[in-house]
Amino acid sequence: MAWYTFSCLVEDISPPLFPSFFSCYKLVILGLDNRGSYTEKAELLADWGKSEDALAVYDQVIHLDPLDFYSYWGKAKLLARIHRDEDELVVYDHYIEQNPHSFEGYQWKLFFILERQRYEDGLTTCEQCIANNPHFAQAYEWRGRMLNYLDRDEEALASYEEAHRLDLRDEGILVAQAGIFAQMKRFDEALELCEQAIQLAPTKPASYQEKGNILTQMKRYEDALLAYRKGVQLDPKDTSVHKKIGDILSKLERFAEAVKAYDHMIRLRPDFVSAYRSKVHALEKLKHYDQALATCNKGLQLSPKNLSLLCAKADVLKKLMRYEEANAEYDRVELIEPHSLYVLASILGKVDLKQVAEAKERLVAAGKEISDDAIEAEIRLMHKEKRAAELKASLRAFPLFQPICLLIQEKQEWTGTPKQFKEIICLRFPDAVSTWYRAPYKYVDELKKITPELQVEGIEVGVPPETTLITLTRIVR
Repeated sequence: MAWYTFSCLVEDISPPLFPSFFSCYKLVILGLDNRGSYTEKAELLADWGKSEDALAVYDQVIHLDPLDFYSYWGKAKLLARIHRDEDELVVYDHYIEQNPHSFEGYQWKLFFILERQRYEDGLTTCEQCIANNPHFAQAYEWRGRMLNYLDRDEEALASYEEAHRLDLRDEGILVAQAGIFAQMKRFDEALELCEQAIQLAPTKPASYQEKGNILTQMKRYEDALLAYRKGVQLDPKDTSVHKKIGDILSKLERFAEAVKAYDHMIRLRPDFVSAYRSKVHALEKLKHYDQALATCNKGLQLSPKNLSLLCAKADVLKKLMRYEEANAEYDRVELIEPHSLYVLASILGKVDLKQVAEAKERLVAAGKEISDDAIEAEIRLMHKEKRAAELKASLRAFPLFQPICLLIQEKQEWTGTPKQFKEIICLRFPDAVSTWYRAPYKYVDELKKITPELQVEGIEVGVPPETTLITLTRIVR
């Protein structure tokens, strides 16, 4: 029977795995097996895709030693790998049932729940742990975390307070509590807790990082920079802090220093795409557009469909006056994710090549330097001039405009009440206002609208309440 099982298994094993298989199988066949050999066997079966056989072996290991958490953990990891989430949760519950006074089972169950954002379930698990182990500071800490996710901040703070009472040496509890105070914008209390955490563990970087986060929220950027730099001294490989330093330096408009911070982060973690985007922003501010374009391209090699980088590349190409290439990048954004908010940035960012050509001609004619900023400013001016022309045309198209011009051309000046103004207009120009307003004050309102354009024609206008009567006067130039 054993040889038959052996033969069936060997058929499914690739040659590189033969040594491990023979070693494990020999131990089991000879009766020299122990928990270690069974665990090795389960791992090999899992690697070969024989999940059900592997799970059965894990059950054997758990039966041999129901107190060994790593057997449960191995089974749970396998269940996660084959996407049997609820069965994974059952494994943690089984361990908790067997070992109610060990925090490991609760902790891994809480990680499982947190990842799936099942915060009410997490709170229930914390209460279960506290009922069995009222002296576990970790249970109260996790309870505070779950309450925070449920927006029950005052209860969360009380839970962290109890956790701190049970473990006065754990600075992480104080840091977590500080984070909640910061969310509530109680910054002074948050900073005080950070200082307490630093006194407890002056060589731990997390306290300095949280202090930096709080100071950033308070817009105390110089102080935040000092806190982050202290944190990075203690943990030079923490890429997130290098990025925060770069972001703070950018806020302080110290862009050259920001570029160095982003470069340091990229050296530590070349695949961190957001660092490339941040570096591009700083380089744009320095007007180092060629370097910014090279940075975009490097980031896009890692993430070719990153919409933020594609939009950034298009913006840089515009600064380099490579407008057709910029439009092509914006088109890519729309093709990759038609419903993304980046599509709006793409639509707004696209360049009208005809307008660019016209703006260049105007700049050349005026003897001005040509740059993307100058072209953009000239296009804005063109739009302003167009709107002004359209407004001018619309005002001159008002029914009152031509009649008043003809009236003052004939009389040079006229004064009267709103009623008299309506009467003379209706009498002299009946066709122009035959279907117009009946109330005299409506004529006054329309007169106010066209006053600026009448002044262009050399007609000074006075209307109530600024003047008692309506006055129309030819300006002598």
